[in-house]
Amino acid sequence: MKAYYNQPKIASNLQNFFKNFSLSKPHLKLIVFIITGMICAESVVTSDISRKLKDDFSLVSLSSYW
Repeated sequence: MKAYYNQPKIASNLQNFFKNFSLSKPHLKLIVFIITGMICAESVVTSDISRKLKDDFSLVSLSSYW
């Protein structure tokens, strides 16, 4: 059996999990984006994650991390 990476399903499940905590909607979305960014980047290095999230967040600037 093959396991397929399904980002929307992972994001949805993460959002449902984190709804159990008292987080505001913007914080909830941000946490889900960061975790999916880690998965896509296959890294926990901030600059790698920001490269993956650059398209989702127009305000992300790699120069701000250096």
